[in-house]
Amino acid sequence: MLSSVISIFVENVATVMIVAPIALEVARKLKANPVALLVGIAIASNLQGTATLVGDPPSMILAAAENMDFNDFFFMNGKPGIFFAVQLGAVASFFILRKFLKKDSRPLPKVTIPEVSSWFPAWILAGVILGLAVLSFFFPGVGIEAGLLCITGGAVAVVWHAFFRRGHLGNRGRGSHGNRRARAILRDFDWDTLFLLAGIFFMVGALEEMGVMHKIGVFLAGVSGNSPFLAFMIVVVSAVILSAFIDNVPYVTAMIPVTHAIAQTLGEAGQSHYYLTFGLLIGACLGGNISPVGAAANIVSVSILRKNGYKVSFREFVRIGLPFTIAATAVGAAFIWFVWGPK
Repeated sequence: MLSSVISIFVENVATVMIVAPIALEVARKLKANPVALLVGIAIASNLQGTATLVGDPPSMILAAAENMDFNDFFFMNGKPGIFFAVQLGAVASFFILRKFLKKDSRPLPKVTIPEVSSWFPAWILAGVILGLAVLSFFFPGVGIEAGLLCITGGAVAVVWHAFFRRGHLGNRGRGSHGNRRARAILRDFDWDTLFLLAGIFFMVGALEEMGVMHKIGVFLAGVSGNSPFLAFMIVVVSAVILSAFIDNVPYVTAMIPVTHAIAQTLGEAGQSHYYLTFGLLIGACLGGNISPVGAAANIVSVSILRKNGYKVSFREFVRIGLPFTIAATAVGAAFIWFVWGPK
């Protein structure tokens, strides 16, 4: 439950990093195996990360492609949005997790809560979330790109950390020390991921301009027999299966133009195509819960378990993740179809 609430507003990997130490401490107090608990934290965070714009990178990519703001994930064009599809899926999948976690019904022990050194980061997070909601409501057409905001915020953070961090301000030689810190930050940055994502966006954009994405969309629409429901099922099921083994960020990036092409081939335009893109997001984000390599949060949770002496086999992870994914995806996709599907 805690990981579900946090991951609505915090990226999934960060959620696992926050909650995992608490879960491990509880498991130690109970002298229980924490594998099912850590796996449950990872897949629950992946599920709830889909619910809002800031919860998961694929949600951000979809929002940028569809010009959606923060509030559109809750209500859009007078209809309930993705947030409610995720919550219904969470209710359905709760009983799956309960089956694996109820084996140990002992009461939770008292865990020593360390003193909070600073509430400042929490207040910043709350301010960002509130600011997104307010700006989306009062300035829906502000036209500021999310990438520009991220780059600006990252640049400010690097400058602050390098030059104005407490304990360095006012020290002689601060400039040279700050330069060394800045170089260290840039050296440790995950440049491989940055250039990988940049290359994917360039490649997808080029393929779209060449008409390849449109041809794929026409092919999938033909396979569906020009049936909107079958097209929707193909998008969702293929997203679930493929995202179990490949990262969902490049998959969603590549498939959004394909869903648009499918909608055009089916003779749909405007608001009527949202059921395809929303179904893509649900399938891709939840499909990552099937295997330990399907999402970054899964990899992190397995890594934490191994560092603490617990091995997680592929089969053991799938035993929990597969039924969870089937339940959550079936209910969430059904909601998307009945609310957003063509009438």
